[in-house]
Amino acid sequence: MHQDQTQTFSPYLPFLKHRNIVIGYLISEGDSNAVIAEKLSLSESRVKQRVSEMLKQGGWDNRTELAVVCTRLMEKLDINKTASIAEWYWKI
Repeated sequence: MHQDQTQTFSPYLPFLKHRNIVIGYLISEGDSNAVIAEKLSLSESRVKQRVSEMLKQGGWDNRTELAVVCTRLMEKLDINKTASIAEWYWKI
């Protein structure tokens, strides 16, 4: 990993915990809040709340911007996407 890539994401890491990164990744897969809630055994309102908090804290205008960052972080964290995403979410 290049130093400049690490610095690019460092402002987002304090509030983009692993579980939030998973939600952002699922957004990048095209999942709605309802589908994400079902996959992760959360309420839809909880997912909506988390997404809203991440958008506000990151200063992003939309879900797409959030999804791009979370997808890149998933790659940097070398998360095994072949494993059940729900298992990974709850393992932490």
